[in-house]
Amino acid sequence: MKIVAAHLPAYLPGLELFCKMAQADAVILADHLQYSKHGVLNRNRIKTPEGARWLTVPVLTKGRGRQAIHAVEINNNERWALTHWRALQTHYNKSPYFMHYADRFEGLYHTEWRRLIELNVAGIRTLCACLKLDTPIHLSSECGAVTGNKNWLVELIKRIGGTAYLASPGQRAHAVRENDFSAAGITLIDTNPPMPRYHQLYGEFIPDLSMVDLLFNEGGHYLGELRKKNDARGFAGRIANTDFPSS
Repeated sequence: MKIVAAHLPAYLPGLELFCKMAQADAVILADHLQYSKHGVLNRNRIKTPEGARWLTVPVLTKGRGRQAIHAVEINNNERWALTHWRALQTHYNKSPYFMHYADRFEGLYHTEWRRLIELNVAGIRTLCACLKLDTPIHLSSECGAVTGNKNWLVELIKRIGGTAYLASPGQRAHAVRENDFSAAGITLIDTNPPMPRYHQLYGEFIPDLSMVDLLFNEGGHYLGELRKKNDARGFAGRIANTDFPSS
């Protein structure tokens, strides 16, 4: 069984993506979908003494109409990279693991990125290296997905040899049509990645931050402990023979 997961290519994503990657044999980043100004495609949150703070990558959207995620360009006239790097240094330099990983992120912010997808994929790969994850990453735009094709996910899973799909509760509710997967012979595996409380600086715990917060505070080994508790193949064995209703 080859398990595939899918996710939006967010900027410095949170824990959910990496839990999926720890459980899957491949991940599809859906960069062919339409870019939205809201959400975490060009921003994410870190923790500061004043609470959660957004780090936002400025992008060029004015006069460009509807854009696919992979087409969005960064506005490098603004000195966002230096601002983000200094924010990480300022707010995490006293965390237990910041210095262990600092060089990797410094390199990320000393590169001039033209497109948002290039930056986001580089950020995800940087986090994967820190977490010792080597799950193959596929961009939907490079796998032939086109906007408007409602069956793109099933087609891409089959194209990369997948036989099972790791579906989070949100995807089950909004993006996954069970009959399409069943007809294609793809097993749906329910997953609900844990969102544990972990050690943070600056007082009361704040959930749903960028993965950098967990990494700098707990280290790359932390995900391995979660992986032991959330082996997707254990769930797969229980539902592999499930037939979804046709209506």
